[in-house]
Amino acid sequence: MGKIYIFGYGSLVNYNSRKDITKKSKKNKKSDTLFYASIHKDFGYIRSFNVRLIVNGIKQTMLGIEKFEKNKLTFPINGILFQVTPSQLKKLDQRESEYIRIIVNKKFIKTYILLNENDIVYIYKPKVISKISCNYPVCQDYLNMCLEGFAEYGEKAMIDFLKGIY
Repeated sequence: MGKIYIFGYGSLVNYNSRKDITKKSKKNKKSDTLFYASIHKDFGYIRSFNVRLIVNGIKQTMLGIEKFEKNKLTFPINGILFQVTPSQLKKLDQRESEYIRIIVNKKFIKTYILLNENDIVYIYKPKVISKISCNYPVCQDYLNMCLEGFAEYGEKAMIDFLKGIY
């Protein structure tokens, strides 16, 4: 069996947001192995604020991916690939309970590492698509968390993140 990767495109790009799941344990010495990456628009999804959640009593809209019209001008979805163990994957599934995990065909992924034939890449997609509203706004703290994560990869990564939100 190959390695398991998650493609993070929002809060998972920020180390502090994912560290409780990807941190080293005494039994598992693997570190938070990650790589900057992007998913080509031919994958058929765009990133948008489309997931309504209540976090610490605050109603807000988070990032998700959704299908888009083929003739619509789109940008690649930039983010990170990070390796997880099966137990970390289970924890991520619990954390991302409003999302379902789908496989990304490796032909759509652009990164500087070579993914092996047996490696698998997952991305989280919302179970239900919702839009931003007055009752479920985008919270500044959430947007800042995402921007801080992308800032670790430079100004271009931050700009590409902002350009790639629909």
